[in-house]
Amino acid sequence: MKINKWYKKIGSYLFLCGILLVIIGTSYAFYQETYYTNSINFSGASVSIAFDSLNSSDNSVLLSNSFPMSDIEALTDATYIDFSLIGINTSEYDLVYTLSLQNGEDVDGYFRFDDSIIKISLLEDNTKVVDSQLLSSFTNRVIRTNQIDSSTSTQTTIDYRLYLWIDDSVEIGLTGDFTAEEFSQRYCNFKIVLDGYMD
Repeated sequence: MKINKWYKKIGSYLFLCGILLVIIGTSYAFYQETYYTNSINFSGASVSIAFDSLNSSDNSVLLSNSFPMSDIEALTDATYIDFSLIGINTSEYDLVYTLSLQNGEDVDGYFRFDDSIIKISLLEDNTKVVDSQLLSSFTNRVIRTNQIDSSTSTQTTIDYRLYLWIDDSVEIGLTGDFTAEEFSQRYCNFKIVLDGYMD
């Protein structure tokens, strides 16, 4: 009789743990960053984005640590995506390109985080070109402008790593910026958009 009750208690405990894991997994799924590839072409010049398939299967990355964090923590714990810009420019004009972030698709029943609490850092060929800045500080969310010089006879490859996280000034709690429930109903997803012109 005692053994039967013991098995029932363990079974109930395991069942509750399983439900909790499903709820947590579902909540984390709404912190997804989605990225799309694109390219631009001009006479004698072209440039495109290629995503690192190891870090971004299906051109998306899941925020595994979506809670607010400091700038120092972000460089080891924040979600990031690796991608490369590949271009060639045999023309007599420089090819100027921009990288910007645009909202991904809306998620019914959930609300977007405001740009004023999302921080980013951007590495370009392992050099930090954007250092822990709020997304709201960028005009039209253009996070990088660069160029491929004219009369370049070989392919140019520039490697990028984009980090995204929630600013550590955000407080979660009954008297904070969000209650735990409100925070769980927020999400952010972006597309990386490539644009450019000849100069």
